[in-house]
Amino acid sequence: MKGLKLLLIFSIAVFLSVGAIAQNSKIRKANKLFDEGQFAKAIPLYQAGVQTGSYPRALEKLADCYMKIGDSENAEMWYEKAINTGLLDREILNKYARSMQRNGKYDKAMERCNHFAGMTDPGTFDPNFLASLEMAQANKREVIKYTVKPLPQLNTANSEVAEIALSKGIIFSSDAPAGNFGKGADASKKKKGGESTDFNFFSASMLSSNFYSDVKPVPGDANSKLDEMGAAMAPDYETVYFTRKVERKENKKKIQILEVHQAKFDDKNRWSDVKLVGAFGNDTLSSYHPAIHPDGEMIVFASDRKGGKGGSDLYVIYKEGDGWSAPQNMGVDINSPGNEDYPTFNEKGDLFFASDGHVGFGGFDIFNTTWSNGRYSGVDNMGPIINSPRDDFGLIWEPGKSSGYLTSNRAGSKKEDIYYFQRLPEIIGMVRDSISGNPISEVSLTLIDSEWKEEFGNSDEYGRFSIFLKPRDVYQLWVRAPGYKQKKMVVSAVNLKQGEDLVMNVKLAANKVLNLSGAISDFESGEGMADASLRVKSEDGVPESSQKAEENGNYLLKLIGNNEYVVIAEKEGYIPKIISRSLKDLNGLQTERIDFPLKKGDYVLVKGHVRKIGKGNLNGARINIIDNHTQEVVDTAFANSNGTFWIAIPWDTSSNMSIIASKSGFFSFSKHIEKRENKEVEIDLVMSPAEYGLDKTIKVIYYEYNKSNLDLLSKRDLNEIYYFMVHNPNAVLEVRSFTDSRGGDEYNRVLSIKRSKAVEEFILSRRQIPKDRIKSIGFGESVLVNDCDDGVDCTEEQHSENRRTEIVVLDR
Repeated sequence: MKGLKLLLIFSIAVFLSVGAIAQNSKIRKANKLFDEGQFAKAIPLYQAGVQTGSYPRALEKLADCYMKIGDSENAEMWYEKAINTGLLDREILNKYARSMQRNGKYDKAMERCNHFAGMTDPGTFDPNFLASLEMAQANKREVIKYTVKPLPQLNTANSEVAEIALSKGIIFSSDAPAGNFGKGADASKKKKGGESTDFNFFSASMLSSNFYSDVKPVPGDANSKLDEMGAAMAPDYETVYFTRKVERKENKKKIQILEVHQAKFDDKNRWSDVKLVGAFGNDTLSSYHPAIHPDGEMIVFASDRKGGKGGSDLYVIYKEGDGWSAPQNMGVDINSPGNEDYPTFNEKGDLFFASDGHVGFGGFDIFNTTWSNGRYSGVDNMGPIINSPRDDFGLIWEPGKSSGYLTSNRAGSKKEDIYYFQRLPEIIGMVRDSISGNPISEVSLTLIDSEWKEEFGNSDEYGRFSIFLKPRDVYQLWVRAPGYKQKKMVVSAVNLKQGEDLVMNVKLAANKVLNLSGAISDFESGEGMADASLRVKSEDGVPESSQKAEENGNYLLKLIGNNEYVVIAEKEGYIPKIISRSLKDLNGLQTERIDFPLKKGDYVLVKGHVRKIGKGNLNGARINIIDNHTQEVVDTAFANSNGTFWIAIPWDTSSNMSIIASKSGFFSFSKHIEKRENKEVEIDLVMSPAEYGLDKTIKVIYYEYNKSNLDLLSKRDLNEIYYFMVHNPNAVLEVRSFTDSRGGDEYNRVLSIKRSKAVEEFILSRRQIPKDRIKSIGFGESVLVNDCDDGVDCTEEQHSENRRTEIVVLDR
């Protein structure tokens, strides 16, 4: 029995060993096909080879094969199987994440990236790739700007690439055998077992509504025995630039490279007199996919030549007499560590190209850039619909239209297919106040189509808005803004031509109106001043305005909408008067009379902004202007909901003023004011949240040797403490004073008590603060902040550090 058991175990082991060898044999054959680039043939061998046993790398290569043939769904499945065996290196994790991206699974891809980054190295995934996932997630809610439709008369099971848009047709390239177009997407499989021919140029006529016929090879010298693709029409419509594969010799070996050629073009689509573009010479570098600028003075092309930014880059050459300049790389604004290819221009000279290195939706995306300051810069993704999770490239524009063609292997494509795109019509408008004509910010717009589906939008700070429409539909447009009556409008896109937009100027009537009236007069004489004026400011998107007073100094001012305003009455030689008014809580029409008696004199006009430390506006803070000589309050203001305030300060040659912001729950903050030539000063006041009960020192006051009196700087600091105490009644102060080591211990103790009492008396003299909220202590020389003890030789500056009062805030 024991011998039979051993024999059975041995037999099973031999069987498994033979099976493993057979499996390994299939994987070895698959690896050979993989190395030869025969990915489709390698797939069944890999699948058979991984049926039993654990072969992580074979699983990975099987997934790679599916990615190579464009089947990202199966690639994702097999990458996941390989990872589940414990294969967690950086390369496979990135390929797995990109397969999910190509399948449009942005949420899952981000979740898995976060998961694996926590298990391995946080830097496993390229930040640009993670940004692409975030953008794709955000763009799920982006407004649709285009429609995209496949062209079944042009697309086969082989690859088709859009090349040149004609006024009544298209030139494209394909590796499908001639005669297969228009016979259905599977027709090309009947030729050579589905194998491709070389890429050649074809033309097709557009009959109507994007229906194409008469597909045939471009006549003349367009096509050769090797590949042709990547074509662009010159502005004169008499010259075409294109890419041709040619054979060259390098080190006595034949190599194939891509070169840019040009040909003459006639009205029958015939190409003739083909020749190499001179800028490329007879070198052995590949240059391909040319695009010529509308002015004919610039050609942009792609190349993988050495010295680029990574992969294939875009290069530019410029017209020089009868020839072209040497190629120049377009730089890091355009080129990424990935691949840039398929450049093209529209009629305005904007550049479009495909890239898999910029932030995108997956694979190649189409981007655009505009000419600015002597170069192309500022790359923008053309968004969803134009771009898919897979490869999108080869965008070309129809002459004079906002429509054209692009190439994609997106879901639903047999391979690379040609699609026709159209930009949707757009409402481009501005919302203004019906009385003043000023633009209104914070406008919300609701668009309801014939199926009662709603689209929402908002205006910018200048009242501008844009909304895309479906063609041939009728809409209701509701326009709403705080402080204004809502408006309903009917919008029709029925008769709009392709590429035509609606331009609208919408006027809203305010339901919040404050009429101010009064007079601007001389304070001494009481006489009205005709040459005085009123300036109106707002930070709610309302432009600044100004108006002159009437002959007798009277004025009438209308403030409208859901805004906050500052009104400044001013006249040369006089100190301005300022009022603030908020309409946010106003309903309907209200009137108010305000007179502005102006005093003669010089002044400083302060525009201030109060914010929390870190970020965020701080509204409602009280602003006091303090005369540092007398400690009197010169003027007071309050920060509005935006944290902003305006205040005019009388000024003469002896003026010494500080500005202090105070608010419950915050430490007060002050700044010294200095006069400017134009008399206007901008000041930021940054306030910190108050903290109690932490034995926290909030101010330190310093003294001259053997003195206990307070100088101007100390009084400025103590004013902050005073107003903090006024606005924070739960705060209690402990005033702790110290001396340097010089002099006797008892003398110094008494001196320190005097210093604490001087601080206490200054604060209490300002009134409103109960005496029990301040405790004064004198520590003499017992607590030094440095090593300047008795007998130590120190400088006066070092001794001065010990002559101090520390003010500590406690809780009641």
